[in-house]
Amino acid sequence: VDLSDAGGQDPVRDFRVVERELASFSPALASKPRIVAGAKRDAMQDPGRLDALRQHCESTGLEFRAVSSVTRSGLRDLLRSINSRVRQMRALEAGTAR
Repeated sequence: VDLSDAGGQDPVRDFRVVERELASFSPALASKPRIVAGAKRDAMQDPGRLDALRQHCESTGLEFRAVSSVTRSGLRDLLRSINSRVRQMRALEAGTAR
């Protein structure tokens, strides 16, 4: 799970910076499946920023969930996505993908 601050001036640019840093640190880690959690959903002054991050993630094949740790909004959906992804990966490792 990549927790990305969606409340910044340009969350897509910020996310790209993190992606480059991750790839520089460990290409193997950067190639693993990820879910992006756009944080600070409750504090968004410009919802368009969150939408831009969502569109960027979806256009690159990354699952996106908007969340707020303050209001707990979106956390249940994020946890379901994590659970589903872990089950899929375990099934693939065991050779019983569904």
